[in-house]
Amino acid sequence: MRLFHYHYWTPQPKEMEDFYTHIGFTVKLRIGKRNGPFETFNPPLTWDDFQPSPPLFRTIEMVLGSVNVTFGFGKTAKFDHLGFLVSQEEYDSICKNAESLSLKVEEGERRTFIYTPFGFKIELQRRADAVPSLDGRKIRKMVLIIRNQEIPQLFQNLLGEIPIEFEPGEEIKVGLIEFEGPLTMEAADPCEVLLKC
Repeated sequence: MRLFHYHYWTPQPKEMEDFYTHIGFTVKLRIGKRNGPFETFNPPLTWDDFQPSPPLFRTIEMVLGSVNVTFGFGKTAKFDHLGFLVSQEEYDSICKNAESLSLKVEEGERRTFIYTPFGFKIELQRRADAVPSLDGRKIRKMVLIIRNQEIPQLFQNLLGEIPIEFEPGEEIKVGLIEFEGPLTMEAADPCEVLLKC
C-alpha cells in the first residue's frame, strides 16, 4: 500500500498550480467549465490562455514522481480526500474492514471511495497507471490535523500501519507532507499544507 495522493478545494487554483509548478510538479489534467459543459484545458494551454475569464476548474491534477496532487475551485480551502495505491489483496481486505466499520464504500471503474464520518474520504486506487511513476518523489510522511480523536483508531482499524501521523487542531486538514530524499526546501502551499521536499 502506498500513500500517493491528496485533494483540496481552494479559492486559489491558479496560485496552487503556480506553487506546485515552482517545486517541480507538472500539470497532467485540467477539467473545468466555461459557458457550457465541463471540458479539458490541458497543457500546452496556460493560465494566460484563459484570460480574461478563466474556467471554473473542478479538477487540476499535478504530478511529480509517484505523487499526485489534485485541487479544484471551492469557496474556502477544504481537505477532501487522500489516496492509496493498493493491491487487489489489500483492496479486498480494506473493503471488508470498511464493511465491518459500517462505512459507505463507493466502488467506481477508476477508483473507490470510502466515506468517513469525519467529513473526508479515503480513495483506493488499484490501477498502477494512475500513479505517474513508481520511481522518483514519494510521500514519506503525512501529518493530518484532526479535531476528533477517534480518527487515528479508524485509520488503524481500516488500513493498518500507514505513514500518517495525527496532531490535534480545530479543523481536519493536511498539516505536512514530507517527501523521501534530501531536504531541499520547506514551504507552505496556498492551502497552508507545509511541504518538505
